[in-house]
Amino acid sequence: MAISLNTYLIIFSTGVVATLHGVNCQLTIIANGLPQIINLLDNVNVSSNTMATTLPNITSSLNNQEYLQNLTNDLLSQNTATIADEIASILPALQDYYDDQFDKEQDNHNETMSILHNQQRSLSQIAETQTQMARTFNQVANILQQQSQQLQTMTEAINNVASVLTNISHVLPRVLDQQITQTELLRQLKLSNGRPYPPPYPNEDTSTLYTPTAADVTTVETFTTTTEFIIRDCTDLAHQGYYPSGIYNITPTDDLSFDVYCDMDTDGGWTVFQRRFNGSVDFYRGWNAYEQGFGSLGGEYWLGLSKIHQLTQEGNSWVLRVDLEAFDGDDTAYAEYDSFRVGSSASNYALSVGSCSGTARNSITPSGQNNIQFSTFDRDHDDWGTSYNCAENNKGGWWYTDCGFSNLNGEYLGYYHQGITWLNWKNNWDSMKTTEMKMRFVN
Repeated sequence: MAISLNTYLIIFSTGVVATLHGVNCQLTIIANGLPQIINLLDNVNVSSNTMATTLPNITSSLNNQEYLQNLTNDLLSQNTATIADEIASILPALQDYYDDQFDKEQDNHNETMSILHNQQRSLSQIAETQTQMARTFNQVANILQQQSQQLQTMTEAINNVASVLTNISHVLPRVLDQQITQTELLRQLKLSNGRPYPPPYPNEDTSTLYTPTAADVTTVETFTTTTEFIIRDCTDLAHQGYYPSGIYNITPTDDLSFDVYCDMDTDGGWTVFQRRFNGSVDFYRGWNAYEQGFGSLGGEYWLGLSKIHQLTQEGNSWVLRVDLEAFDGDDTAYAEYDSFRVGSSASNYALSVGSCSGTARNSITPSGQNNIQFSTFDRDHDDWGTSYNCAENNKGGWWYTDCGFSNLNGEYLGYYHQGITWLNWKNNWDSMKTTEMKMRFVN
């Protein structure tokens, strides 16, 4: 819709009037504030006059302060130089003092460290001494225990000797009167609760009857046998009645007799041809020694290949038993072969054995091989030929094949295969504490 010119002029006039009214209002406000502005300007003028009066004083004061600052700086410079000189003069003394203190502290530290080292060495020596004392106490305890056992064994032996003497006193008058034979005397010397052989007596407990022990080995007796019957081996003694373990003279053939040790306690009647228990006899010997025998029947010994051959000519009638004792816990075991024969010197004393039984298992012929020739360091008959000598390497004399699983004639307490070994018992090469090889006639 179009606006008319009159209308437009009216609107414009109205706007102009409003604007002029606003300007008039502003002028009125300015007119009302004008006296305040004039008053303010008067105050500014007064302040300017005051500042003009005060400014010289301020300037003078600032000049004085600058003088004082300069004076202070001069004094500080002088004092600083003086202080620097004094510090420079006392620095050497301070350096000497601190060096001396450091040296003292270093000396004290070194002395303390030396004392600590000495104390540490003393403690180590005390600990070592205590360890040695503990070992010594253990050794003393073991020695005392061994001595106690030896005293007990000696006491038992003395009691046994006393009982034997008592029995001798009973039968000696009859011997002097020739009323009994030597064989009967030998029978009656066996102790049975302090009375002559034969036990048991009617209604008597036989559990307390005397039985020789291993301790009797080193105090064995030699018995003189009668001619009433021929003793061809220890089995004959067992067949004739009870006899104590000891040394007897046997006659395996009409033209040969010699002494042997008879084990009458292990089922009775075993002829012992090898015994080892303390290393007192050297078993690293040549062919002649092993052929003839060496050692003492009352201690460690080897009976001799020639004598073993004479005893075992009827090979199927002999049984071989090997008794072993280990060092660890005094564990024992045995191996028994149901046939045993040693050939003549022409066969180099070849060994043949039968089937094996027992807790120690077979370590002589584990592969079933037989007719094994005997070897020593100067007579090599093992399976290695001249390229290797088992007897020399194993420090013994034995029936070696390829150096074998056993070496009972090796070095006492020897290392590894050079010791007294029986591999298949414990599956190791530990040296045995005691060994006995013995045979018995079974037919």
